[in-house]
Amino acid sequence: MTANGTVGSAFSYNITASNSPTSYNATGLPAGLSVSTSSGAITGTPTASGTSSVTISAINAYGTGTGTLTLTVNAAGSAPVITSASTAAGTVGSAFSYNITATNSPTSYNATGLPAGLSVNTSSGAITGTPTASGTSTVTLSAINAYGTGTAALTLAVNPASSGTTSIGIQFVGSGTALTATSSAGVVAQSHWNPLTGATFSSVVLNDRTGAATAATLTGSADGSYFCGSTFPAGSGDSNLCSGELFCGAFTTETNTTTVSGIPYAQYDVYVYAECDAVGRNATFALTPSGGSTQYYSLQTTSSASAWTQSTNTWNGSGTAPSLPVANYVKFTGLTASSFTLKFGGAASNVSVNGIQIVKNP
Repeated sequence: MTANGTVGSAFSYNITASNSPTSYNATGLPAGLSVSTSSGAITGTPTASGTSSVTISAINAYGTGTGTLTLTVNAAGSAPVITSASTAAGTVGSAFSYNITATNSPTSYNATGLPAGLSVNTSSGAITGTPTASGTSTVTLSAINAYGTGTAALTLAVNPASSGTTSIGIQFVGSGTALTATSSAGVVAQSHWNPLTGATFSSVVLNDRTGAATAATLTGSADGSYFCGSTFPAGSGDSNLCSGELFCGAFTTETNTTTVSGIPYAQYDVYVYAECDAVGRNATFALTPSGGSTQYYSLQTTSSASAWTQSTNTWNGSGTAPSLPVANYVKFTGLTASSFTLKFGGAASNVSVNGIQIVKNP
């Protein structure tokens, strides 16, 4: 016979026997427990952990029956204590990952006060996502088990994606509104954009974020008419950046070809801000660095996505479209070629590009 208890928790066990016992007993009980000789109930609150061999007995007029009860008292349980780092840092537009860790075998986790773009997996404690705005947040972490909840504060700093003179911004304005130095647009801070009109470009010299000319040039064209002031921007964002776009009127990633040459950065990321003529459309963007392999990212457009939401889906636009994430920009990262070609299109839709940013990395 066996029974289990826990230090500091009420314990109960009843001795039962045949042939109508008139009294009971138990010897060798752990500290904190006692037996009722009239009912056979062993009760109390154990005060120390360990395993005891308890002799139990039941008595009637004809004799005494005995048995052995192996009684294990477990140590008292404790709420989790969070052991993961109290500080963490991320970057706007870049994938972020942090794991909540704790003692005493948590069964679930939580985090409140997370920056926009991040979420917590309550089963594993993983905090992941892509931050959309810079700033410092005080996040309350929690780890839960049957004995309670442990909490801790995480100071989470999200840094801007770029600073200084290390980025080139291209805005396809058309008859829309050009961005100014004080505009808040896109994911990366950009005090000067290259505002381009029309749908065809030939070796247009591109300035950096200070307005100084660089060696980079843009050449390309769109297959559709130039379109401005879309009713359905692909998610909320800066109204000026979304007020004009380079337009594609056919389903293909091959018709629209835009090439940037003479990129002055040894390594860089490319952000492409996109929209469509209606919500729920699929859009695909293909970037081919000179001498390298093509990268693909796809998204589904909406009129109400958070600003800014990144797509990480790598569908290449062929065949039946999968379920695509709602987003309004894509990011091609870790590029090293001195030039790249961007092509874009979408299934049964008019896909457009609002702007492009080339950001030095790191």
